[in-house]
Amino acid sequence: MADIAVDFGAATGFGTIDDFSLQSANNDVIEERAFVLDESGNEENSKLYGTRTDTSATYKADIDGSVPAVPAVIGALLDTKILTGISVSTVNNDYATMTLTGHQHAENAHAADPALATATHTMALADGFGGTDFLGATAGLVAAVMSSSCNITIQHADENDEVGDHLVGENYNCKIVATTTWVGVPTTTAAAAWDVTNVDTQRNNQGFLITVVTGEQSIDVA
Repeated sequence: MADIAVDFGAATGFGTIDDFSLQSANNDVIEERAFVLDESGNEENSKLYGTRTDTSATYKADIDGSVPAVPAVIGALLDTKILTGISVSTVNNDYATMTLTGHQHAENAHAADPALATATHTMALADGFGGTDFLGATAGLVAAVMSSSCNITIQHADENDEVGDHLVGENYNCKIVATTTWVGVPTTTAAAAWDVTNVDTQRNNQGFLITVVTGEQSIDVA
């Protein structure tokens, strides 16, 4: 029997991102369901409403020796979807990974006009390959980045109209949480803009001293 006709490869997510290659994407179609019971407690009728597609796409940097461009604006349309999450992770022996999340509605979709409130961040990779300290610490001569993560999120509120279809949405409260894992101890744990929420020192009798630093900061939404 021949193979069945199922598409291979060619993921779709938030479109083409310069200096990143799309690895995988999930497009999750969500519908709310209302129902009414009859006098015996059985469903007599039901209706689907509020159709929405939630998208998550993972990209990997495909260059080294230069800086891939992480999308700088969150809360705006990116390839027809509202971008509400940017997550970037690095390790000292691989290319950077970036995951973008967002959504769009089937009815009264979010559009460029009227534009939603957005936030602009300044988080950037140091290189397409290797570790990046997103917290802006001072490594000194006694520490080096082993791995890191940076999660940028913006909250989003939606309301439906009189028949359950999407009517209006808006963004608010943008926050960044970043973590850097060091071999050794950095001279400073983070730049002044960060609220350092945790410094974890790890060591055992068979390894080097490890320092894990986590910080948070907010960005104005306008």
